[in-house]
Amino acid sequence: NDTMGSNSWDSCVPPWSRDQCDSLGVGLRVQEGETIYDFCWFPQMTATDPTSCCFASSSRAHPVHLWDACTGELRATYRGYNEVDEVAAAYSLAFTPDGAQLYAGYDKRILVFDVTRPGRDYGTITCSGGPRKGEAKLPGIISCMAFPPDSSSLAAGTYAGYVGTFDPRSPPHAQLQLLLHGHRGGLTQVSYTRDGQYLVTGARQDDAVLVWDLRYADQALYRLERDTKSTNQRISFSIEPCGRHLLTGGCSGAVRVFDLQTGNQVDELVIAEGDTVNGCDTHPFLSLLAVSTGHRRFPLAVDSLADSEDDSSDSEEEGQQWGLKQDKDEMLEQDMCKLQQQQSAHQQQQQQQQQQQ
Repeated sequence: NDTMGSNSWDSCVPPWSRDQCDSLGVGLRVQEGETIYDFCWFPQMTATDPTSCCFASSSRAHPVHLWDACTGELRATYRGYNEVDEVAAAYSLAFTPDGAQLYAGYDKRILVFDVTRPGRDYGTITCSGGPRKGEAKLPGIISCMAFPPDSSSLAAGTYAGYVGTFDPRSPPHAQLQLLLHGHRGGLTQVSYTRDGQYLVTGARQDDAVLVWDLRYADQALYRLERDTKSTNQRISFSIEPCGRHLLTGGCSGAVRVFDLQTGNQVDELVIAEGDTVNGCDTHPFLSLLAVSTGHRRFPLAVDSLADSEDDSSDSEEEGQQWGLKQDKDEMLEQDMCKLQQQQSAHQQQQQQQQQQQ
């Protein structure tokens, strides 16, 4: 059992050292037409075979594209269509382990493309329930998918917070085998362990990664706590090559390490204090850990708020000063009016006295 093996964390991935941290330059840049929804690497990729160096991507209002990872050129296009025969964008992508098929997740359905046959030729797995009354269904947009190493099952998560497993060997009438629900937010990642008996799931706005035993899937086996409750970001996790430990990022700026045999946290690696670790992945056979960090910041909003507060305080002071000046002017005018009235009254008295004389 690879997942429940006895290999120690130190023997699989050495402790992270901040002194060894370095930034990597951009090796390839590919321009998509719109916001990118998902991407996945060809599973049989090897550097010695340039034809295997490719990856698929999906973006808003565009079909699925297959790119050359060496040159950045577009190799193929896989088009999925909606009910009114318009090109629809896939929300998630997953290659089968042998690389023969590409699965694309849409709203309540999964399209299956043959990698060697680009275009609009595809099979369909309907997730909205079968023809029988009361048959289980997987609600929501398919947000993430994964295969075990032997391709015996397909796990699909949705933004509605559900996870379903299918038998991919029997499309288009692949029936829903299991329906799991335990997350508060929408699913952002699903992954099988190396033996295929356990399923690991993560969601947005949810502070835990759940580990499911597919043989007894009435409830989650472990709940691995992480700091992701207050973000909509896709915070990824990774199972290291030995199969025993899981690493996950979070909003605390650290990578947490959990033992999949016990469900306990065994280490915490501070990567970017005060920032969000949104990407985390281990090398398939080398002792390397790759992470990505960052989240949206709005410094202008804070500065403008401070400026507005300063401006409001200044305006209040100016208003008070102007009010005092206005009060003084009004008092002077009142005094002048009183003086003029007294002078006019004195003149009238003098005139009356002169008339009497």
